[in-house]
Amino acid sequence: MANKLVSKSLIIVIISLLIVISMFPTSIGFSLSDDPFTIIIEGTLGENGWYISPVNITIIINPDVCKEVWYNIGNGYQKYQEPFTISKEGCIFLCLYWVDMEGMKNYLLPFEIRIDMSPPTVEISKRPGYAHITFTAHAFDNASGVVRVEFYLDDELQTVTNKEPYQWTFNGTGSHLVYAKAYNDAGLYNESKKISTPRFIYLNNYKLLKLFLFTKSNRVYIMFNVCLIYIL
Repeated sequence: MANKLVSKSLIIVIISLLIVISMFPTSIGFSLSDDPFTIIIEGTLGENGWYISPVNITIIINPDVCKEVWYNIGNGYQKYQEPFTISKEGCIFLCLYWVDMEGMKNYLLPFEIRIDMSPPTVEISKRPGYAHITFTAHAFDNASGVVRVEFYLDDELQTVTNKEPYQWTFNGTGSHLVYAKAYNDAGLYNESKKISTPRFIYLNNYKLLKLFLFTKSNRVYIMFNVCLIYIL
């Protein structure tokens, strides 16, 4: 009976701990009563586990178990003396070891801290075709990567694509403004400049004109085709 009560109490404590941690997603700390130290990670979380701000690391040493803690974020091991900040973008591996009271080094498995504070860059270009125009977005993100691009026509969403080349084809008429919006994996986004569409003239007998002019002169056909279909 006593064992059952202890098991139930332990489960309640663990669940309570998880609830407390979930209430504060931008400040994470973990330790147990016999652990040599506690790590507190503070920063602004974006999407998919990426921090969108510098990350502050605080280590609280348990003096009954641990003499000192050493850390490495890519530039060699350093003895922990005060809180430090990681502001480099990308996937940073925090490596740690601690020294016990007998002088023994105890290495821990490295864990990953992902930081992306910059929105992606995006530019847009257009290429006329036969009775249509293709818009291409050139998007890039150095840290978390581009995950999707949205195309807008007069501020109305037209399509979403997550594979290169990021393109959208316009088959309408009239003059409009088109721009692209690129998102990275951290949830940050950026917009391209707006460019205009050309006005199109559609011909029901376009194929007949094409065949007739082609038989007379290739040069006349090409010049007439371009001038007739596209009014830029």
